Amino acid sequence: MKTLKTIIYLLLILQSSSIIFADADTANPAKTQKPCGFPDNMNCFENRQIADAEMVNANFKALLETNKKLIKILCSFHPNLEICPQTTNIFRNSLGMTFTRIPAGSFIMGSPEDEPGRENDEIQHKVIITKDYFMQTTVITQGQWMSLMNNNPSIYNSCGNNCPVDNISWYDTQDFIKKLNNLGEGTYRLPTEAEWEYAARAGTQTPFFWGECLSDYANYNGNETVSECPKSVFRNTPLPVSSFLPNAWGLYDVHGTIWEWCQDYKADYSKETVTDPTGPKSGQIRIHRGGGFVSPEKNCRSAFRPAMEPDFKNNTFGARLVCSPNSER
Repeated sequence: MKTLKTIIYLLLILQSSSIIFADADTANPAKTQKPCGFPDNMNCFENRQIADAEMVNANFKALLETNKKLIKILCSFHPNLEICPQTTNIFRNSLGMTFTRIPAGSFIMGSPEDEPGRENDEIQHKVIITKDYFMQTTVITQGQWMSLMNNNPSIYNSCGNNCPVDNISWYDTQDFIKKLNNLGEGTYRLPTEAEWEYAARAGTQTPFFWGECLSDYANYNGNETVSECPKSVFRNTPLPVSSFLPNAWGLYDVHGTIWEWCQDYKADYSKETVTDPTGPKSGQIRIHRGGGFVSPEKNCRSAFRPAMEPDFKNNTFGARLVCSPNSER
């Protein structure tokens, strides 16, 4: 079936080529001109060669444009053909950081008034995300940080290269991002608060992406759970990234593990629908999301939105980045 589709495509190309060049031959005045004669034969031949070259160039451009249109039409019916441009859903950089495509869409940000553990600043409102973006599938690891920064600020540095880098401030993340951008592999930044919650929820509206309770599906303080949720394990130590199942969009450890800095200053939510919100232009404290390995269950909810001064750091603070790969520009 695939071979048949390719043959049809090639026939279309050949047909378009013959039509274009046939039309060009008819329109080419050089085809109907009289032969060059003495004494102006040299100038005549040069002019004819220039005219023919210009006509060939114009024909080739027309052929390319026609083929592009044909490919676009063909790929709208059969997007998996080899000739069709393919969408990249996974991007990996030279540090081994993996990013997955988060599709554009809309969601209800915040939490309902009856959600256990809810805070008053979690007012529900509709958010529209107009463009796809790439989010790191895990938080930044100690190995990734050391590869770029030549140091390891982590308190839990004995955990290993695949454990979250901890003890970093918001300002530290900006230094990391600046050096990462200088590698020329894409443009990196922290996610906005809206991008973080949209990606963490992955289409869900429950407190956690797998339901009402965390149970034993994350690294958090399982001794402190919300109402009617069973107690779980309190490990009181970080674990390697990806130790638990990802959400539907391929993101690991969005609940518990380590707090993740966001780009935004903190401000009250609007009750109105907002599009691609980036937070206020100035402020005193920056948002962090997700909870840490010592956080109670209620603080690991998708909607929970604490904030701290951007120079604050401790052994439960890390980050997850967003990237615009060069191929997407």
